[in-house]
Amino acid sequence: MASEIEQAKTSPSLGFLYAAMALLLLAAPVPTARAAERCPGAETTLALLECLGRRLVESDRRLAEALRGVETSAQREPGDAFLPLWRRFSEGLVSGSDPARQLRALQRERRQICQYVNSLSLQGSGFGVFVLSCELDLNEALLQQVRN
Repeated sequence: MASEIEQAKTSPSLGFLYAAMALLLLAAPVPTARAAERCPGAETTLALLECLGRRLVESDRRLAEALRGVETSAQREPGDAFLPLWRRFSEGLVSGSDPARQLRALQRERRQICQYVNSLSLQGSGFGVFVLSCELDLNEALLQQVRN
């Protein structure tokens, strides 16, 4: 754990990710309101959690597809110099150039930061709703970045 913290402190990509997440979370609407918008038919906390969980699985599927698209775009770049350069750059990142590894690393970091940010609601029944809403917000932000 200590080595992960040290790595986060020295890794510009993780530091940027944490800063972006913090800004996004500060600007995000109240999680329960966003959850209700995402799952308008959910009448109980359990139904809301199930709905948000399904939405997160679908969002992760779209994100995995988008990450594969990044790799495909890099492979299609003309010339012989870009792809090796891109791979060297990507291997310098925490999870390398493999889109599946990137997604798994993102999921771990996303869950951890969303749990931490919402930790003050740990004893409440809405903790899971807050965490899942946070994770969906972060996925949406990343999908938007890939689209741009």
